[in-house]
Amino acid sequence: MLKNEKGFTLLDGIISFSLLLLVASMLFPLLFRMLDALNEGKKELAAYRLLYEQVEESVRLNDWRDRRMISRNIEYEFTFQDLRGKKKACVSYEGKTACMEQ
Repeated sequence: MLKNEKGFTLLDGIISFSLLLLVASMLFPLLFRMLDALNEGKKELAAYRLLYEQVEESVRLNDWRDRRMISRNIEYEFTFQDLRGKKKACVSYEGKTACMEQ
């Protein structure tokens, strides 16, 4: 055997792999929280888009009755209120509510 062998030992490999697992275990929860926040943002954006479409349809038809609809397996409930001459439209989905006022 040569006296000047250069390379990694088994211990170096185990330590490197342990550090890699430690970093990955810290980053995966962050990644999953980011994905959850992204999905919630998509649902909120879809709710506002559907609310806007429902308000446009209500203005066009002059029909301000409350409505329900299901889109992408999420049930949305649209409510319309008249507050001292101003219209308020709200959408409720999965326990959350988003509103727009005139």
